[in-house]
Amino acid sequence: MAEKLIFPDGRPKEPWSPETERRAVAGLIGLTDEYLDNLASNPEERPETVLPPGEPGISIETTPSPTVASDATSWH
Repeated sequence: MAEKLIFPDGRPKEPWSPETERRAVAGLIGLTDEYLDNLASNPEERPETVLPPGEPGISIETTPSPTVASDATSWH
């Protein structure tokens, strides 16, 4: 899906030119930013785990840890 969004006319043949590499990186960063903005603006839609409940794997906490400073610029 990302490939179609970044290269709507199809993936360029390799080796890529420096400009094509920059376009690909900029597109991936843009998609990542959009995804993270969406998660931040819709906390009720944020997944609680990577895998379905009951499946072994790594879970992701959706609530802040009390040991993490609320101000990300502060280091204690």
